[in-house]
Amino acid sequence: MQSRSIHQSTESPSIPNLPEGQYTILRYNTVFDNKSEAMEVITLKEGNSKWEVIGYYIH
Repeated sequence: MQSRSIHQSTESPSIPNLPEGQYTILRYNTVFDNKSEAMEVITLKEGNSKWEVIGYYIH
């Protein structure tokens, strides 16, 4: 990875096809060594007083 910067952070009480809860979706503009530009999307869910990564996608 060459660089990463936050593009957007979104909080939501629901995500389609998942149970109700507290979710945060982080979107990063990222430049990788083998890919000039990409959008990383990380989905987090709060549970038991901690955050868990439940999704990671590169577009």
